[in-house]
Amino acid sequence: MPKLNNIEGNILLEINLLNNDFLDVDEERQDSENWIPFEFVLNVPREKYVYTPDMGATFSVYEIKSLIEKFEQIAENKLSKKSFEKFEFSSSESYFDIIVDDPLEDGEIYMEIWLNIGTITDGELSGYDKGFRFVVKLDTFIEFTSELKRQYKRMMEL
Repeated sequence: MPKLNNIEGNILLEINLLNNDFLDVDEERQDSENWIPFEFVLNVPREKYVYTPDMGATFSVYEIKSLIEKFEQIAENKLSKKSFEKFEFSSSESYFDIIVDDPLEDGEIYMEIWLNIGTITDGELSGYDKGFRFVVKLDTFIEFTSELKRQYKRMMEL
């Protein structure tokens, strides 16, 4: 499972692409009309936020492809000692947002995760998002991106 820890080691983000009943991919349809289910876990001190496999959270093929490509570009820029523009990703079904920014420090990346509290609590709470900002090391960001890409390729081979 793709995992991303902050530099202090007290925050863990996991996104796992799943082959379950919510997988809906047909080569005849456009990428924006094909769906890959995922499991999402964000562990922060004293709190845990999860989209479990049975919740049916999905990415469109278009959005997961775009996310992976942009993460790869960010990693390439950082490896080349170039800065990058702030990148914002919002899942089309409003599960969460990811913002990636350059702290202008070698080997480090700012991450922000904004959770839609209404969807993650299945409507128990609603009307607001909750966010977390943290710093990750470039090597763990690259590893996370590579593992996400491997999972994506496996899903597309099914």
